[in-house]
Amino acid sequence: MIILLSSINQIFNRFFQRWKFHFYAILPHPTEAKILMLSDDENTWFLPNICINEDIHPSDFATIQKVIEKELGISANILYYAHNYDDKSKCEIHTIYVLEHNYLKKELIEKFKDASWVDLETLKNISLKLPEHKSVIQEYLTEIESSEVLELRPPWARKGWLYSAQKWIEEQLLELNYQQLYSV
Repeated sequence: MIILLSSINQIFNRFFQRWKFHFYAILPHPTEAKILMLSDDENTWFLPNICINEDIHPSDFATIQKVIEKELGISANILYYAHNYDDKSKCEIHTIYVLEHNYLKKELIEKFKDASWVDLETLKNISLKLPEHKSVIQEYLTEIESSEVLELRPPWARKGWLYSAQKWIEEQLLELNYQQLYSV
């Protein structure tokens, strides 16, 4: 009987295994074409990341933003996801998000003073814990270095759009003599 229950449990776990969600953050430097990266004792580099066992769809930006802010201790907006891939054999989803920080330049630099800011040239000479991230990071760094954003990228996925939209809404409310009760 115990063997039968064990077999049933293994089958159940195999077919109904909970998925793990790995969220990686590309957080740009406020003034330079660099991103925040971390390294381990073996000098392999990786993006700031979190892993959760909750069912969150990779496009649920509001929930993911809250999780990223809580777990990584940063205040940021998600602009877009740069890469998403599933590892069905391990029941894992890996998503790389490009963030826009909500700090003043000085605050962000101070917050991560002990971290490493990596540019395109440095990226070529370091070993990544997840080599599949290199091309995604390289593409992003090339984009910010050249200041050429893809034309097909929607406005809300561009740096500064949310701030501009908030300012516009506040101006419209003021013009219409409405009192703003909450921040946008």
